[in-house]
Amino acid sequence: MKAQSQNIDPKSKTATGKGQAEPLLSEQLADTLHHSIDAMSQKASATEQGVRNSVTASSRYLKANKQKLERNWARSGARKYATEHPVMTAGVAFGLGVVITALLRKGR
Repeated sequence: MKAQSQNIDPKSKTATGKGQAEPLLSEQLADTLHHSIDAMSQKASATEQGVRNSVTASSRYLKANKQKLERNWARSGARKYATEHPVMTAGVAFGLGVVITALLRKGR
């Protein structure tokens, strides 16, 4: 095989050989990468906007229901029991954690 001689024109960033101008491989690669990054940027922007909208909606929901939840907790029997028997409450919470962990590990 014969090696073809190509002259590189720095202004146009093309290689000339056999009378035709061809873009340099590095320029083609750079162009492809730029297009890929632009596409990923658009997808990331759309995803970010969706997450922001979800967070905003969740925040509004929690703010709207905060007072209602606080009133219900203040009146609940669970709160009364937990304040009257804190050690027993901690033991029950620990036991439930052990059971839930065992069930989750068994499900794998």
